[in-house]
Amino acid sequence: MVAIILLCGLIIYQVSTTSSRNLVENTLSEIAREVIENAASAIDMSRYEQFVQHPAVNNYYYELRDTLNDFRLKAGVTYLYTMTRTQVNDTYEYIYMVDGLPVGSENESWLGEPEEDIASFPKIVKAFDEGTTQFEMTYTEEWGGTLSAYMPLFGPSGENIGIIGADIDVTAAYEEMNASKRKLLVFIFGAAMIISVLIFAYIHYSLRPLKKLVRHVERMGTGDLTASISMRRMDEIGYLANTINTMQHSVRDMIRNILQTAESVSDQSADLNQSSQEVKQINTQIAATMEQLGVGADSQAATLGTLARDMNLLGVRIEEANRLGGEIADQSSDIHGIAVEGARLMDESLTQMRQINRTMKEAVDKVYQLDSQADEISSLVDAIRKISDQTNLLALNASIEAARAGEHGAGFQVVAGEIRKLSEQVAGAVRDITSIVDHIQQDTKAVVQSLNHGYGELRQGSEQIGATGKAFYTITAAISDVSDKISSITGTLQEINRRSSDTIAAIDQVAEVSATTAAGVEQTSASVEEASSSMEQVAKSAEHLAKLAEMLEDQVKKFKI
Repeated sequence: MVAIILLCGLIIYQVSTTSSRNLVENTLSEIAREVIENAASAIDMSRYEQFVQHPAVNNYYYELRDTLNDFRLKAGVTYLYTMTRTQVNDTYEYIYMVDGLPVGSENESWLGEPEEDIASFPKIVKAFDEGTTQFEMTYTEEWGGTLSAYMPLFGPSGENIGIIGADIDVTAAYEEMNASKRKLLVFIFGAAMIISVLIFAYIHYSLRPLKKLVRHVERMGTGDLTASISMRRMDEIGYLANTINTMQHSVRDMIRNILQTAESVSDQSADLNQSSQEVKQINTQIAATMEQLGVGADSQAATLGTLARDMNLLGVRIEEANRLGGEIADQSSDIHGIAVEGARLMDESLTQMRQINRTMKEAVDKVYQLDSQADEISSLVDAIRKISDQTNLLALNASIEAARAGEHGAGFQVVAGEIRKLSEQVAGAVRDITSIVDHIQQDTKAVVQSLNHGYGELRQGSEQIGATGKAFYTITAAISDVSDKISSITGTLQEINRRSSDTIAAIDQVAEVSATTAAGVEQTSASVEEASSSMEQVAKSAEHLAKLAEMLEDQVKKFKI
């Protein structure tokens, strides 16, 4: 408890000191802000920007030092100065420009003097980087407490050309805060001790009635439930006392009920012992009956098992017949398709044969026409031959007459000779034509004879194809009829298979029920035997319960109610 109080005091101490430090820092920061803003407003930024670009110890430099020194003295700050930075390689170098200390002071910084330990002043870097006013408060053994403020300076073009910084000595404020901390710490420890003493006194006053309650509970533990405790307190202890009284009354009522129950249990135990003996005899008779039922159920289960195996075998045979019927139906369907395709092909062949028949008939007719035309050609050739013979004869007569005419008939004799030559040539051509026509007529007769023979064979083949087509149609119809009958047989076999499956399932179910009945009979027999055993145990338990009831009654009578 004391540790908790001290912890709370330390938390209050830490919050108070932090709040005080923040208040002092904020107040001094506002003062420093006002100082550097006033000092910055007194600087001509155009001239100062030129000075930063071309730094030199000249009249303007000393003028700025005097100005900053006046502000420093009026505001009471320790240091007032300006700085700039230049980039060297990848880093920045921070340089003091104008120091507000008088010339020749011990801690003054000259123009262009770099800050060697810039890592100790992170707020200077942040003021340059962010372009905002920064504050920091530090305390060292060498310089004491210092509040520093850094405000960026912007030229007319808006470019950051440096900062103005002010350092205020806040050592006195630090010492005052430390003194306040010590006083607050002493006060907290003193208050913690006083509060601890008061708490201990209150706890001692509050716990005295607990001893009275402990003694009362100890009496209850010995079995004395007659006494009661009275306490008029309205706090938790008073509530505990009332609860103990209520519990005592409840325990007293419970003891009365237990006593009555023990007497009732003792009486009922005797009745239970007698009933268990009667139930034992009945269970013996039931066990004998169930044994006979078990024998019959086992026999029935064995018979049904044999019947189920026979039906399963029959089902296998029916299923095999059904499978073969399905295969035959499939094959019949394939044969029917082949027969239909053969009939279609026979129809196409018959159609083609009819077309060939017509073509052959037309060819025979053409050949007959050719033979007739060859006869006509022969007649024409005979006429030409006769004309040639007559011409030859006339030419011979003309030659004879020309020879008779002598000299005057010489020219005519030449013409007659030429005509005779032509007549002889025509006779030779006629003989050739006659020979060719004779050959054509012989070939034509041979072709006619061959075509007539082929036409007869073709007609006979057409008749045979027609008969074959009719046979195919008959086969197709027969196969279709056979396929339908096989499908009907297959359906019947499937129905028989389904019904045999249902029959087998029913037999299996009956067998299972018989087996379950047999098992149930055996289990019932075992249960009856177990019940008999249990009845014996119940009888023993009833006797034991009667003894326990007597012992419980003796124990309960020890309580004073």
